[in-house]
Amino acid sequence: YVSNIESKPDEYWANDGKGFISRLKPDGKVDAIRWRTSTPKCVLNAPKGMCIVGRTLYVADNSRVVTFSLTGAGTGVIKVPGAKQLNDMATDGKVPYVSDTETGKVYRLDVSGRGKHHVIRGPKSVNGIAFWKGRMYGVSWDLHDVYELDPSGKSDPKPFGLARHFQNLDGIEVLGDGSFVVSDFTGNQVCLIAPNRKSVAQVAACESP
Repeated sequence: YVSNIESKPDEYWANDGKGFISRLKPDGKVDAIRWRTSTPKCVLNAPKGMCIVGRTLYVADNSRVVTFSLTGAGTGVIKVPGAKQLNDMATDGKVPYVSDTETGKVYRLDVSGRGKHHVIRGPKSVNGIAFWKGRMYGVSWDLHDVYELDPSGKSDPKPFGLARHFQNLDGIEVLGDGSFVVSDFTGNQVCLIAPNRKSVAQVAACESP
């Protein structure tokens, strides 16, 4: 599943009722370019990060989260009071989490409908988030570093100390061996961080990944 912001330059956070989700086959071929799109009944506004829990796709949509059933046409909206720029999503396998870049917070979402979301401490301008073996990680756009986050919300984020290597970190994933893949948006690069969190290697040069 691929989110498409579909906005004009510098309008990535506009509530413009535009955006769509594409679905790809396992071999990378496009199955449906507009698998789900913004409609009057289910408005999308520059959709960004996503994650899957069970048979539901969760999509960050500026100040709220939109849900789509993977087995039918069901849709829904999760309100996140106080959210400003919901950006990336990840899951620990049980519940979805979403980062708010403007406020520096990460929310563990209450999907029961009661709206009792739990706030986790994130670094300033937290962007991409990811889980690996029960541990949580995130990257900061303005601080240029990778952090280990505390899913319980009790401890402050712990930086890797690698800010000198990056300009504006956007996305993060963790590979099976514990190494990290991060995208550096304005640095025009994708990098691999070793499991020891010390060495950084560029694996791809590309525009605004």
